[in-house]
Amino acid sequence: MKLITTIAVAIVVASQVQGCGALRGAGAADAINLAAEPPLPPPAANGAICQAGYDIPLFENTVARRIGDVLVIRLVENTSASKSSNTTTKKSSSATLPGPTIAGRPVTLNGTPLLEAGLSNESSFDGEGS
Repeated sequence: MKLITTIAVAIVVASQVQGCGALRGAGAADAINLAAEPPLPPPAANGAICQAGYDIPLFENTVARRIGDVLVIRLVENTSASKSSNTTTKKSSSATLPGPTIAGRPVTLNGTPLLEAGLSNESSFDGEGS
C-alpha cells in the first residue's frame, strides 16, 4: 500500500511539473510571435514582376520594408584640386672694351675716343602656370 501511495504521489508531482513547463514554453513562444511582424505571403511562382501582397499605395511613403525590396544608394563625392607655379628669372651682363693708349694717352679724334666698345644685355622672364 505504501508503494502504491508513493507511486501515485510521484505521478501527480511529475504531471504538475510537466504542466507548468508546458505553459511556460507556450507563453514564451506567444511573446516572440507577438513581437515579430506577420509573415509575408509566399511569392507566386508565376514569373510576374507584380506579386500580390507586395503593392504600395500611391499616398504611402516608399520605404524598403521587405526582403527583396530595391534600395537606392547615392554616393555624393566632391573633389577639388589645384596647382600653380610662378617663375621669375633675371639676367644682366655687360662688357667694356677700352680703347688703346699710345704714349700714355688714349687714341681720340677731336676729343671722341676711338676703338672703344661696350656690350650690355638684360633679360628677364616672369611666368605663371596653373
